[in-house]
Amino acid sequence: MQLKVQHVRTAAVDYRLVEIAGRMHYDDVPRFRQAIVPWLRAGHNTVLDCTKLVFVCAAGTRVLLDAAAAAVKPPAAGCRAAGFQPHILADMQATGLHRLLDIRPTLQEALADLAGPDAPGTRQRPGMPIDRFAPAPPTRWGAAVRDLMRERGMTQKELAAAADVRPNTVTDIVHHGKPATTTTLFKLAAALDVDVAELMMTPGQRADWRERQQDGLGVS
Repeated sequence: MQLKVQHVRTAAVDYRLVEIAGRMHYDDVPRFRQAIVPWLRAGHNTVLDCTKLVFVCAAGTRVLLDAAAAAVKPPAAGCRAAGFQPHILADMQATGLHRLLDIRPTLQEALADLAGPDAPGTRQRPGMPIDRFAPAPPTRWGAAVRDLMRERGMTQKELAAAADVRPNTVTDIVHHGKPATTTTLFKLAAALDVDVAELMMTPGQRADWRERQQDGLGVS
């Protein structure tokens, strides 16, 4: 892993820019942690440029979680990450990290937001307000569980009891966009009397699936 740290001072804001490139393995993690977490805890802005990052180990993800946590505790000023490649973003969405860390598509957007809309040379994109505490969009399986509950007239409490999971687990999946383990998804599918594959489908895909299933069974 290549790690480059710069201290940047502008008319609008001071921040630490941390550029991360290559593959972050376990042996790289202490250096990565030292570059960001103490700085955040001291109350300074930090921007992570991950444009050239191609792999993050589990321990590196843990550091990102720690950075997100440090960024919301006084006197922290904030932490923004930018430029993650699609496969890394997908991993973050699977773990729920995308809901905790302030992630922007590009470094330019992260820096523009950091400087503020009134800073010289910056421009905020219209229609893109940032709310750190807004509910996360539902996952594919969360939306499917919600729709199937409605079809069956089940409450969240009833589904949780039938699936032998905690009620908060159902709430987190349906309303808060949180990830679910494979075991939990199989339990929910069994309680809803569907194949677990249906939890990964849109309503239209589920309708086609059921039609094909009926055709295969010779049901008219």
